[in-house]
Amino acid sequence: MLTDKQEGFLQCLISGDSQREAYKKNYSTKNMQDHVIDVKACQLLKNDKVAVRYNELKGKVIEKIAEEGLLNATDVLKGIADIIHDTKLNDPKTALKGYELYGKHLKLFTDKVEHSGNVDITHKSKLISKYLKGD
Repeated sequence: MLTDKQEGFLQCLISGDSQREAYKKNYSTKNMQDHVIDVKACQLLKNDKVAVRYNELKGKVIEKIAEEGLLNATDVLKGIADIIHDTKLNDPKTALKGYELYGKHLKLFTDKVEHSGNVDITHKSKLISKYLKGD
């Protein structure tokens, strides 16, 4: 069984807070420097009972995400096709932009980057040669 402070720390972590922020929200840190808080938060998360509960909470979050059925590449492409073919939508540009952004997030689309000039890799190739020779 965890203390209220330990549980609160984990709830903050699961909600997206950093270890430092989660620790500050649940423990008295008035006279502590940030690096000390970081060490204490890390030690707390290494505690066996706390680690087990953290993994349990993390598993629940992963299950919830899976149950909610986040969009996948097929959904994005189907959505784009539906928008293109459905002329009854009031604001297809906005919806299409949303799909475009989600598609970029999934790395379905890439921006073209052009480069001109030379790239000097002499230094790296020398390091690789030295490494391979065992120097």
